[in-house]
Amino acid sequence: MLYVAYENRRFSIPIEYIFNLMLSTFEVEWKFLNYGELNTSEISEQTPLISYGKRKPGVSCTNHIHIYESYLFGQDYLKPESMPKIPISWFEDIPIIYKGEGKINEWIVSYRKDKVSYVETNIDILASSFFMITRYEEVVNPAEDEYQRFPANASLAYRQDFLGVPVVNAYIELLYIWLKRMVPGIRRKRFWNGMDFAICITHDVDKLKKFSLIPPLRRIFSGLINGKKAESLSLTRHYLEAKLRADPYYKFDYLMDLSEKYGFNSSYYFISGGKTEYENFYQMKNPQVIKLIKKISARGFEVGLHSSFNTFQDPVMLKEEKGILEKVLGEQVNGVRQHYLRWKTPQSWRVRVEAGFKYDTSLTFVSHEGFRCGICFPYRPFDILKNKVLDIWELPVTSMDYTFFGKQGLSPEQVLRRNIYLIDTVRKYRGVFVLLWHNTSLNEFSYQGGRGVYEAILRYLSKKRTFKGTVLDVVRRWSKNESERGPGDKKEE
Repeated sequence: MLYVAYENRRFSIPIEYIFNLMLSTFEVEWKFLNYGELNTSEISEQTPLISYGKRKPGVSCTNHIHIYESYLFGQDYLKPESMPKIPISWFEDIPIIYKGEGKINEWIVSYRKDKVSYVETNIDILASSFFMITRYEEVVNPAEDEYQRFPANASLAYRQDFLGVPVVNAYIELLYIWLKRMVPGIRRKRFWNGMDFAICITHDVDKLKKFSLIPPLRRIFSGLINGKKAESLSLTRHYLEAKLRADPYYKFDYLMDLSEKYGFNSSYYFISGGKTEYENFYQMKNPQVIKLIKKISARGFEVGLHSSFNTFQDPVMLKEEKGILEKVLGEQVNGVRQHYLRWKTPQSWRVRVEAGFKYDTSLTFVSHEGFRCGICFPYRPFDILKNKVLDIWELPVTSMDYTFFGKQGLSPEQVLRRNIYLIDTVRKYRGVFVLLWHNTSLNEFSYQGGRGVYEAILRYLSKKRTFKGTVLDVVRRWSKNESERGPGDKKEE
């Protein structure tokens, strides 16, 4: 039995939440105590102990990790004064968001001899992890772009150049290294059926077709008048090909065939409502749409909701759209991704819980790839305003096509290199690589090389030892293993 003791009883709920998230990735049982409960008959000199506080507990244990607490969980909690101090420090290649207040000269002081193992550290992995996965800064230091989204350049991870690091996973690895010294038999849980990491290929269906029945005459003539003859001729050719053969956006058979070729089981997110200019490009009552959704489901792929532009804080509208899609699909819709990735923390999580979704997969930045939440594992979000764990799973997006083509203007070769880096990073931490690729990005007229780089990413992924599943598959597998917690924690039914 591993004992986990903390000094700060006022913040017991968030502290236990973070410990649970980290320790649930290991095959270990644990029990929580506060400092006042340490002097019991349960604690012997050989008892493995993790303590967390601004001072070390007055107990003698030969196997002891002490993590010095920083100032986050204090009188300035949820105030701007609680934000990390900039510039942050680094331990090797790991960013230290919050530094503990211990009087030690190094980040980590460790000692091991015979059966004695001791670690003392100022790397506050608890506060730092909590800051990232709760999206603490988005509540305490809010910023918005033109679509009411928290922008990447306002985030600490972007400003301090660690958006490409799943820092919470790095902290979990540190904890594992420390624990292994005093609990030699400890092992990581094998979430992916013996594979190295997991892959989720996902597609947001914003539009089914590029062209309506009416030719884009205005754009064609405008190009001719303004000296862009080649562009006008190309647009004319694409339109005629779409009418005679297939629309350049309608690539669903291709996507499904390619997934099956490489053994992937993809997830498709459809829009079933909305009243703005950003949606309503197809309707759920359209027989072609109904046929497509049923076809995707019949081939074994997941169908989820791409909730419309204004649903990110509207539980009534979100429920309605979920119900419309479920009626077409003929079964429960478990997953959701927000259209335009609009998000308000923690309200957007709350409305998803109220609507009855099992998981959300919306959290990434539009303009920059990487780890917005600092983690490449599924996790249950924490509502910092209501001080409670929410009954839904979050699986953040790692990489999105529009980020590279629409925002950064990269070449196909650069896009592939960026994705290979992210894939290798996720593999290092045995996490989940979530790729978002729109069917519209396979249109060579608008996204030259989009189709080729997508195929190259899938080929690269297919050569790895991976668990290939839908987002729902991954969440179910993770939640089943994660729920096997220590007896000191209350299991969720």
